[in-house]
Amino acid sequence: YMEQEEEWGREGLLDPAWGDKLRKTFAAWCDSHFRKAGTQIENIEEDFRNGLKLMLLLEVISSDTLQKPERGKMRFHHIANVNKALDFIASKGVK
Repeated sequence: YMEQEEEWGREGLLDPAWGDKLRKTFAAWCDSHFRKAGTQIENIEEDFRNGLKLMLLLEVISSDTLQKPERGKMRFHHIANVNKALDFIASKGVK
């Protein structure tokens, strides 16, 4: 086990079991907030990819309204949504 742990540390990776636990914990936290919006997380990597659920999560936890999201399916639409979310976070003073 020590060799595996050293390999994870050398590669900058978490123990895969710990990473799974973090994902599940974060998904449960998100779901606790998404219930207010009538949705839930299915897969963190996929659900946050286009920025729409990230924007929704920020609206739910802040009780503020973000800019209107881009509804396109192209990568630049997804990036625009994530940038809107990050701009909102920065506007709240988070660094």
